Amino acid sequence: MIVSVDLGNKNIKTPELLFLTGLDSNDSNPSTTFFRNDCIQYEGKYYTVGSHRIEYTRYKHTDDRFFILTLMAIAKEIKRRGLKGDNYEVELLLSLPPAHYRTQHENLKNYMMMKGQHVNFMFNDNPMSVTFKDVIVFIQGHAALYTRSNLTKEEPLIMLHDIGGFTWDYLSVRNGNPEKDIMDTRELGIIPFYNEFSNYIVSEYDLHLREDDIDNLIKNRTLPSNLAAIQTKVLDTLDTMALQYLKRGIKTFIEDKIDLKMYTSVFVGGASLIFKPYILQLQEEGLLGKVIFIEDVHANAKGAQILYKSAKSLMNKQ
Repeated sequence: MIVSVDLGNKNIKTPELLFLTGLDSNDSNPSTTFFRNDCIQYEGKYYTVGSHRIEYTRYKHTDDRFFILTLMAIAKEIKRRGLKGDNYEVELLLSLPPAHYRTQHENLKNYMMMKGQHVNFMFNDNPMSVTFKDVIVFIQGHAALYTRSNLTKEEPLIMLHDIGGFTWDYLSVRNGNPEKDIMDTRELGIIPFYNEFSNYIVSEYDLHLREDDIDNLIKNRTLPSNLAAIQTKVLDTLDTMALQYLKRGIKTFIEDKIDLKMYTSVFVGGASLIFKPYILQLQEEGLLGKVIFIEDVHANAKGAQILYKSAKSLMNKQ
């Protein structure tokens, strides 16, 4: 079976599922009659998806929690597909940010192949055995383009922006082909912005905002009614700080002599969608050329699956 997993810094995605990049470990089964989460028992420990995300790391091949989260994604996919067996061979599709791909994709592949030689675990008290038949690592973001079949034909010069939890990845794509000398990763994802904004709001208004609160504030433009007196000031601060934050990202392109007005900027990733009103304002200010959003937060996982199946089909025809 093919399973495509986007190991994001904020969320784990498959083509159909999404859950937080968080992991709770227990010595005993945490599930009860009244509280049940999907649970993996592996090597003497019980693991459930946590309510707090894992701290940012560039090196997912050195952190076994990402292996456990990959097993969780596979098991959840088996459950979603309604499969009834307990022994599976998996063709695992993963991705890495552009700047990390060159130096880490072999390490990630080898790590997953080694860990996944033959894995026995329990999922929701049911025995399961998984073997990784193959592991393919794609360039994060590039795969997402292939969820829009004609995009690379209609737009011959694309700057792909994948803004996620901790990183802003970019990759130039000319006539459908990645330009590997014009790709990098900036540590300018949405979570550092959350931290900057929430710290300021605490200092100014003694108001503690969680990440979900800030998402809702951007989307709905309202605070609870008991905070009406400060709502306008908080929203004005949000708009100013978000634009300033994104302009810091744009400045890094200018410093690298990349003129984004020459490109069609294609934005993917959940944070890109949260930042969408501010990205469009950057376009209005003349800092960006044409802008396209790929709205599906599962696009990286779906695109990797499309590319892999296409490559397999071509090989079978030869």
